[in-house]
Amino acid sequence: MRRLAWRLAWRQWPRFLFFAACLSLGTGFLVAVAHLLSATDRAVAARARDLLAGDVQVSSGRPFGAREEAAFSSALVPGRAATRATSFASMLSSAGRAPFLVSVKAVAPAYPLRGALVTEPKGGTALLGPGMALAERAIALQHGIKPGDKVRLGAIELTVAGLIDKEPDRGFAAFAFAPRLMIAAEDLPRTKLLGLGARTRFTWTLRLADAEDPAAASAALKKSLEAALPEPHLSIESWADSEPTIRDGLRRSALFFTVLSLAALLLGGAGLRAGLTLFLDAQAETMGLLRCLGASAAEVERLYSALCVGAGLLGGLGGSLLGWGVAALAGSQAPRFGVELLVRPDAAAFLEALGLSAALAWGLSAARVRALAARAPLDALRSAPPAPRGLLIAGWAAAAAAVLLAAWRRSGSAEDALKLSLALAGGALVVELLSRAALLGAEKLASRSASLSLPVRHGLRRLVRRPASSRVMLFTLAGGFALLAVVGTAREGLSRSLAPSRADNAPDLFLVDVQSAQLERARALAGRRSRGETVFAPLVRARLTLIDGRPVRREGAPRGADERERGRLRAREYNLTYADAPNPSETIVAGKFWAPGAGRAEASVEKGFLERAGLKLGSRLTFDVQGREVEAAVTSVREVEWAAMRPNFFVTLSPTCSPPRRRPGSAPSARAAPRTPPPCAPTSRALCPTSR
Repeated sequence: MRRLAWRLAWRQWPRFLFFAACLSLGTGFLVAVAHLLSATDRAVAARARDLLAGDVQVSSGRPFGAREEAAFSSALVPGRAATRATSFASMLSSAGRAPFLVSVKAVAPAYPLRGALVTEPKGGTALLGPGMALAERAIALQHGIKPGDKVRLGAIELTVAGLIDKEPDRGFAAFAFAPRLMIAAEDLPRTKLLGLGARTRFTWTLRLADAEDPAAASAALKKSLEAALPEPHLSIESWADSEPTIRDGLRRSALFFTVLSLAALLLGGAGLRAGLTLFLDAQAETMGLLRCLGASAAEVERLYSALCVGAGLLGGLGGSLLGWGVAALAGSQAPRFGVELLVRPDAAAFLEALGLSAALAWGLSAARVRALAARAPLDALRSAPPAPRGLLIAGWAAAAAAVLLAAWRRSGSAEDALKLSLALAGGALVVELLSRAALLGAEKLASRSASLSLPVRHGLRRLVRRPASSRVMLFTLAGGFALLAVVGTAREGLSRSLAPSRADNAPDLFLVDVQSAQLERARALAGRRSRGETVFAPLVRARLTLIDGRPVRREGAPRGADERERGRLRAREYNLTYADAPNPSETIVAGKFWAPGAGRAEASVEKGFLERAGLKLGSRLTFDVQGREVEAAVTSVREVEWAAMRPNFFVTLSPTCSPPRRRPGSAPSARAAPRTPPPCAPTSRALCPTSR
């Protein structure tokens, strides 16, 4: 049988090349996407370690206690290194200049553990010492401060030793509310700025040993630290968690290219199904002859199943080579766009392409092969029998499982893969129903074709004479056009989601902490400079204290990562806002946003925050706003396009707030006087004008 299979394949080699070509394009796309995404992920991972300035980081708004120190000591095994930093905002002043806001960071000499601190003059943290400071170049440009100048920070006077051009852990976007001022950790107590009420962030950063695997070791260390330090106010992250915006963009790109790859693969699969159906029907006489010569039905079935699977493997091999070539070419051109991509051969991607192609070829042909091989030898000249329903379902299930696995591998999300596969399956079902309806219409038209010309009449009768083959052909043509439309729609959606800030009306200037007395002047200035709408968003700092009347616990030992995240989200402070309508970058996905002038206190919550914090529609939230309680019910849920660079918030309140209530046991204060602003009065405003 093996020699016979080779002879049959050699005699039909043009057909087998066509079968292979049907799958080569789709598998080629999959392999190319796999290699490019793998290379991109490695590039982001390498950069992510620099962006964290280490491999694992623990941060807190409170000083680390004995429990944290013990966990840090146990994690610092030989070969690893750790450093600390303290960050806070303060005012900086110098002779003859008005004080201005800076973001202070006190670091140890070992900073940074990853990446490089680029300064002028060169030297990085080596320039720091007692009484010395490094200023971000923006300070020099905005306030005229240069190396050698004296500045005052709190209770001490510092000398600017150099300018910071690049700080490794400021992120890709490098967006900050205030420019950086870096000082030595030993000068921090002398500033006397860490007293009661200071908003300070303490961080402990660890670098793994050179011999450790970055991904596995950082994940294991993060897990052990989370087990040892369950307090929700602690934030523990590894380099793999950094830059979520960049990773979200990569995930969306992967999803788009997955759609493109699977569209090409399914289009090729439709062509393969049509070709294999015609090939097997043409081989019906040969199968009958083999049965007459003594071959069993099982032997004939194995022979032609091997031929079909061999065609699929040939297509997978060709697609793998094609995809590798495309990925290598793209990687070689990446430096022209400022990106270094090292495209390495991925054996898993090659094996996946071969397995997927073989599964598709078998799944699309198994029932037809079984039906033809099981016929009696003398029935070879008769019409083909119907395919066994059980094997037909099994074949389609195998093909669907292979596509689902490929979608999951590419997208990295089981939910996205399932949604994509169901959408493709639903589309295929619709196309199949339309093909059957078109064939039924052709059959009715052919029965009344006396007035039609001979070519049209003959063509219609040819279509309805072999309905199985005709349905395959119609499905292939209709599916091809439908999949092309799907690819176009997906491309438009990806372009809108990945580049919202590149639109003509995207903001390119932000003013933060605009005080009420400055609002009219800022509005007038923005109106003169902006050619689009200027958006002012009130900003209120608050802490969540009650959920449905139950206190929010800030301590405890969460039992899992989800509970830890929930506790951390509930315990942190928030920037709230209030508005009469959602932003253009927000979409209401549940509930109803209040109408302008609503008479009761309502809250609209961002969808991700709602899920992570364990809230629901109807939850009553109580916030502490400068000693007052503001209560509102969650009446709507929003999806926020964070990449749109608009003033977006987790929680938006209606302009009508609950009456202020003094907490039981607290003493009256001037804040309760009738002339004080209402609880939702903004402490500052974020300005987001569109200017050019």
